[in-house]
Amino acid sequence: MRYALFHLLVVIAVGCAARPQLYERMISAANPDTGLQQTQLAHIGHVDTAEGRFEVAVQRLVLTGMLAPRGQMNLLLFTSDGKLAHRFSYPCFQNEPLWCDGGRVYLFGSAYVPGIPLDPQFASELGSAEMMTGNVIDFSNGIANAVLRRETRYGSSGAIEDVAIVRPDQ
Repeated sequence: MRYALFHLLVVIAVGCAARPQLYERMISAANPDTGLQQTQLAHIGHVDTAEGRFEVAVQRLVLTGMLAPRGQMNLLLFTSDGKLAHRFSYPCFQNEPLWCDGGRVYLFGSAYVPGIPLDPQFASELGSAEMMTGNVIDFSNGIANAVLRRETRYGSSGAIEDVAIVRPDQ
């Protein structure tokens, strides 16, 4: 019995040690191109989509060799085994992705994300002069069918108006 227990523990330990961790695989898959240096890769959670579960990370990059480095930001989606599934170039540093819930990624305020359209139901309600932005990226229907939405959610949607949502006296 002792021998079987010892053997089982050795197999488990060796199996775990030989397999790289998810974050290490994500770092390897998100390796930046020549001339760019990664300054941050932050895993913020996962989204559940019609295509399955994807891990979500925010990547910050700077151009190397510049006196005043300029940055880039990407929203990255990885498969459960750490392979890069999709990269969204994300231009808004002040409206960064914060957390994930279900199939959605919540942003710090409203942002425009190239390659992700505004939800058609919501877009029809906007005037033609209003910027097509949202504070939520909804991946529920799959990566290729992602849409920007606007939701009132404390910490994501908009400063003082959000306080009314969590008032203890109501």
